[in-house]
Amino acid sequence: MVLMKVGCAAVKEDKEAFAVVPVSPQEVRDLDFANDTSKVLAIIVAKMESGNINHNERRLVVLCNTYIHV
Repeated sequence: MVLMKVGCAAVKEDKEAFAVVPVSPQEVRDLDFANDTSKVLAIIVAKMESGNINHNERRLVVLCNTYIHV
């Protein structure tokens, strides 16, 4: 399986604004983790603002922050 990402080309011409370059599966997993974590944290922040956060959600925030700071 070949994974690709879109990136800016070094020299920009009207017909070639972007280049498709291969990326590692690890980079894809990292980006998926970041996207998923962002969505979960946004939901938890809303719960915190309304005062409806439970113990398990607090633990999840600590766990997410542990992975992010590694």
